Amino acid sequence: MIELAHIARDQDRKSESDKWIDKAEATLKPGDLDGHISLNGAYSLGLGRGEREILERCALHHLEQVAIAGNTTAQEGLAIHFLHGLNGCEKDVNKFEYWIGIAFNAGSSRAAYIYAEYLHKDGRQVPPDVVEKLEAVRSHNKAAEKLLNAMAKRAKARRSNLS
Repeated sequence: MIELAHIARDQDRKSESDKWIDKAEATLKPGDLDGHISLNGAYSLGLGRGEREILERCALHHLEQVAIAGNTTAQEGLAIHFLHGLNGCEKDVNKFEYWIGIAFNAGSSRAAYIYAEYLHKDGRQVPPDVVEKLEAVRSHNKAAEKLLNAMAKRAKARRSNLS
């Protein structure tokens, strides 16, 4: 249905496109994560009825459903939405930390990177368990390596300033 909505929109048949999105919403079954992911993408691309703000809220709702179901990629995405106030989402550091923590506790090294980068840019100490997770992926993750090096450089500068 989402693909049919895309096709209709590409052919300038907005009303037909909107009907396909409505149908996809109406037939979405509880726990249908693929459906939530598809609708999140559709709304993010501007498909569906309503102004941009409404579509952003719909996209956010579907992303949240996937995050609640335990998908770490969705949890990381939702955290980033709250950190930066993306797609009509209010900036909320507490919600960012909640969702990035959920993804981190599920074992996501990407969540560890996102959280460590946030703390480092804010000039705050990165918790040892987050550093440990980054160290574990350092050899094959250039971004983690670069961040760990920057953190070490800052720590060294702080130590020399204290002496």
